[in-house]
Amino acid sequence: NQPTSYPTTGTSWYDLSGPGNNGTFTNGPTWDSNGWIDFDGTDDEIVVADDSTLDLTTSMSFEILVKVDSSQTNPYPRLIDKNSYLVHITQTSPFTIAQNIQTSSGTRQVTAGSAFTSNVWTHIVSNYNSSEGKIYVNGVLTGTNNFGSVLPAIPNGTVVTIGGDTGSGRQLTGSISKTKIYNKILTVSEILQN
Repeated sequence: NQPTSYPTTGTSWYDLSGPGNNGTFTNGPTWDSNGWIDFDGTDDEIVVADDSTLDLTTSMSFEILVKVDSSQTNPYPRLIDKNSYLVHITQTSPFTIAQNIQTSSGTRQVTAGSAFTSNVWTHIVSNYNSSEGKIYVNGVLTGTNNFGSVLPAIPNGTVVTIGGDTGSGRQLTGSISKTKIYNKILTVSEILQN
């Protein structure tokens, strides 16, 4: 039998990659029988406790399969947020994606150059290698920012939140089917394979 990250009951979203960075349903996100998690845009989020395997500094990639509801009204809803790194939707409709990395000289941001459609599943990969950030939407490179100097992200001891950040009110109205955090840069072939 294939292991599953969510057994259809309970409040834990299990990490199948090895480190055991399990997420806890917080404020009521719900499991959909089709295999994704729904967020209400009010206070739902999934919280993953801090762990050294999540304190990324020099090479990182983030992968999300998300469907943003057309009723999304909160600006800048968080898809993945750890303070030192953040992947979010830039505004309300038309939606685009941005990645923020906190460094010793401030925030480094890369934004996707094209919008994506609400109510449709969208595959997002963003990465940062200390000097450049990239965003791929549905396997296509849509945003690049070369910062010209090498600056690692500043690690911190905060939790990772998925689907929102109650402290800032940046909640997602929509669904997430997959979230992965890598301590490497995914290649184009790996992105297309996923």
